Amino acid sequence: MDESRDWYQYYLHSARGRAGLTRHRRELAARLWREWSPTRPVADADVERTAPSFDNPDFVDVVVHSYRSYRHRFGPVPGAEEYADDERFLAGLPAVDVPAIVLDPTEDPALRPRPREEHADRFPHILDCRRISGGHSQPFDAPTEVALAVRDLHAFLEPAGRRRPPG
Repeated sequence: MDESRDWYQYYLHSARGRAGLTRHRRELAARLWREWSPTRPVADADVERTAPSFDNPDFVDVVVHSYRSYRHRFGPVPGAEEYADDERFLAGLPAVDVPAIVLDPTEDPALRPRPREEHADRFPHILDCRRISGGHSQPFDAPTEVALAVRDLHAFLEPAGRRRPPG
């Protein structure tokens, strides 16, 4: 199941994937966008408005590098040594110590909704953990739910930037 959901990551790890992206960048981008937003139709006109960015000379290099950088997560290559200090720094950061509302999309092929407890190590002051019907791009797929979460978080906070303790 994970391989089916994450096919594009494996594909972009290969020379064949690079060649496919080079030749079919618009088609591949449109397919992924539609897979990542299964609850919201993606119009051809929307894809076409973004399509000029696919013609940037570094588009393929940037995309392939982005997905190849994930290879160390899957195990076939070590992480880039020049970023080892950065990785250690990021791993050692404290939890986000402000009130938070977690939005877990139910239709994101790249992420599975998780129980509230799995978010608590990074977000110890969770006000709410909401499942929203949307895909990978929550503001695009579920704009009303995202706006409501922002409104609800704002309502929790006191004026002048002060916050009440979670609870």
